[in-house]
Amino acid sequence: MKQLLLFVSVIVVAVGLLACGDPYQEKMPSDPADKGALLSLIRYLKSDEQKDLLAYQERIAKQKAMGGEGYPTGMTVRQAIDEQRRWTREEGERLERERAEARRKLEEEERRKKEETEKALKQMLAICSVEMVKKKVVKKGKGAMKFEAFDIDLRFHNKGKKDLSLIIGTIEMRDENGKLLKEMKIPYRKRLRAGQTATFGGKSRYDPSREKDVALANIPLSKLQVKWVPKVYKFEDGTRIGTEPEPEKLRRR
Repeated sequence: MKQLLLFVSVIVVAVGLLACGDPYQEKMPSDPADKGALLSLIRYLKSDEQKDLLAYQERIAKQKAMGGEGYPTGMTVRQAIDEQRRWTREEGERLERERAEARRKLEEEERRKKEETEKALKQMLAICSVEMVKKKVVKKGKGAMKFEAFDIDLRFHNKGKKDLSLIIGTIEMRDENGKLLKEMKIPYRKRLRAGQTATFGGKSRYDPSREKDVALANIPLSKLQVKWVPKVYKFEDGTRIGTEPEPEKLRRR
């Protein structure tokens, strides 16, 4: 019974195709905006062919609305499907080329910025070095406002040939295994003459419930790995060097 029904279905489709002729050889409607005329041509097409044909119709209709031409004279359904598939393939290739070019430019820009940052860091470290000379936990405040804090002293050494008016950077503190325990943003705004050193003190809250704070409190300064990462150096003559913009609140004329 199933075989009989399948045979009948095939006959019905075949009769339909014969009744309408070869749908692939049908001519495209004269007006690309006439979607109704197109729908009468696609009922015997496969679903993917229908989508391609409708996509082609919409694309050509938009082009004509903007002053372009309609379908080429005598274009058949098969030619329209093939043309849309060609356009889709080439458009995909074009977009992929654009994406690849965008990725290349982004990678090139990131590489350039990385090189500039590394160059600036090297120059800045040669101009001014920073070392930690004191680290201890102290009590701050009174009564209910009392809290513990890290009391840290840093020594700045201007090894350059010009006086510095602003030094901004980050101090990274790590244990003997290189694990980062704390980092502090340091702004130093006093004048530091060329060839001279200066000591700067700072405090950061100590939280005994934090494992890293406890580790930092217990590790001796001699075993602490301290790294100075410069961000901005500004000179007395107004020139500057840096790896990031100078904070607005620290600017001065």
